[in-house]
Amino acid sequence: HADRPDHFGTFSEHSNESLETMSAHSVEMHRNALSRDDLVSNGQDLNSSFEEMRHTMLERWCPAGGFWSAVVGILTSAVTPSVLSLPLAVSIAGIPFGLGMMFACVIMTLLSVRFIAMAAVCSSEADYSFVVAYFLGTKARSFVLNVLLFYNFGCGVVNLRFILENFYSLLTYYGVKKQAWPLSFIGLCGICVCLLPLMFRSRISSLKTAGFFSNFAVIAIAVVIVYEYFDQQDELLTRETQRQLKHDAHLIKKAHGIPSTVPSTTIAADATYVNTLQDWASSMIPFLFVAPIYIFSYEVQSNVLSVIEDLHSPTPAQITTIVSTAMAVATVLYVMIGTFGAMTFPTSMPVGGNILQSYPIQNAPLRLSQLMCMFASAVTFLFTMFPCRFAIHSAIWSKGRIPASRRAHISLFLCVAGCLTALLVPDVAVAVSWLGALCSSTLSMTIPALLAFKMRATAGVCQGWYDAVIATVLLVGGIGTAVLGTTMPLWAPKFQN
Repeated sequence: HADRPDHFGTFSEHSNESLETMSAHSVEMHRNALSRDDLVSNGQDLNSSFEEMRHTMLERWCPAGGFWSAVVGILTSAVTPSVLSLPLAVSIAGIPFGLGMMFACVIMTLLSVRFIAMAAVCSSEADYSFVVAYFLGTKARSFVLNVLLFYNFGCGVVNLRFILENFYSLLTYYGVKKQAWPLSFIGLCGICVCLLPLMFRSRISSLKTAGFFSNFAVIAIAVVIVYEYFDQQDELLTRETQRQLKHDAHLIKKAHGIPSTVPSTTIAADATYVNTLQDWASSMIPFLFVAPIYIFSYEVQSNVLSVIEDLHSPTPAQITTIVSTAMAVATVLYVMIGTFGAMTFPTSMPVGGNILQSYPIQNAPLRLSQLMCMFASAVTFLFTMFPCRFAIHSAIWSKGRIPASRRAHISLFLCVAGCLTALLVPDVAVAVSWLGALCSSTLSMTIPALLAFKMRATAGVCQGWYDAVIATVLLVGGIGTAVLGTTMPLWAPKFQN
């Protein structure tokens, strides 16, 4: 890698020192790394995506290598249609918990990005997996690549599920009910066929303009959700009042003439001493289900290095400002979608993982939002399939360029597998929660914490006591979220109910 440019400008003062601490596995991996010709042929030009963006529409508004181009790049990774699951998260755990989780996720993102950027400086690498290999070894890199493969494929499936559900809503609105699901699946397959030529491209940089417009689509959906809060709340409250009156009348008829033989206080007292631990565990289920959804919404750590790489001589203050700006914009959108979406519905009315399907009145703004959601989901699906394709190629063929025929075969396989898997997803919020617990917590907390500990021991950085405390908190939070977020709902007795 001696011929590689310095990606981080003035950040490279620790590079020579860190080279002395490389493990034997990392040295061997660097010796056997892809050559410049292989990288260029494989769609990973060492000049990054800077030159390819020169002739795109995005270059006119956000010049490549500039501040706003970096902010847009991070927002494209964070703000996806999966944020439509946030109203369900807010309705389950409440607005205070949601705001607290958003604040905690912003702080976590800033701290973990700092560790990742410092590790990239020490290793002179601009790829997340190679940074991990530099400090933690090739086995750790293989683990991270598998996590990224599962994470990106899962994100792609979630986006295909959004397309499928929105197709179904539009068909049922226009009177197609009996054959709505088969036709929706046919429409999903048709969209994937249209996306295949774009997936055959060698580099993802040519799609950055589409990602820019997908951000605007999500912003428009957020505005529509706020509009529906003022437009449909009265109708929903009226329906809820009528439903509650019918329910109360049913209870009165059922209880008429049947006196209670056991005092309620005795029943409550007995219940207090029975299965206290299980009741406590069950009470934690909503929060353990919801927390990974917020972590998933703020996961940008695996893509932030590619954004930093395009900057002109970045500084720590500039990186912090870019990430903070992107997180501030994303948080505003999340608050709009989550709080207004949850407050639109009464407490007893369910909110689905796709809030656009939960509204009883499907008016014109909602139908337009469903079309924009389908567009944003299709673009996000493309962005998630590119790293999946590269991970599959690296796992099977190790290294070397990806021939055009093989690129087409892998892309076709991913499309077919994604469409079939999307049919099996029960609810997008469940899929997002599991992805957040298994993958997002690992990529955004556990791995940055391990990098920080390794840099403290070998690279002479992160020597402050606060760095050790932050890394410990991130490590405990990442492992705890991964373990509790996936296992506790399985054995808690009330989860099935």
